[in-house]
Amino acid sequence: GDAEKIKAVLTKLFEGDASSARPEGSMQVLKLIWWEHNSKAGQYSSAKVHGSLKVNADGSYELENLDGLTPQEIDGF
Repeated sequence: GDAEKIKAVLTKLFEGDASSARPEGSMQVLKLIWWEHNSKAGQYSSAKVHGSLKVNADGSYELENLDGLTPQEIDGF
């Protein structure tokens, strides 16, 4: 469905997107973290979901477990 199309394009977000302010290859998606809720309203607030991801200055990250909501970790393009 639409979610699968969005997932596929997000990993390639900056391909071919060069500009004078952003040279080719200066931006890239390293990892896509995708949470899929089991209902339209979701099991958790967006703030709680966003807060479960901690990104460190070196680019490493930590994911806090949220019961019943398993993040999918997808490598960038």
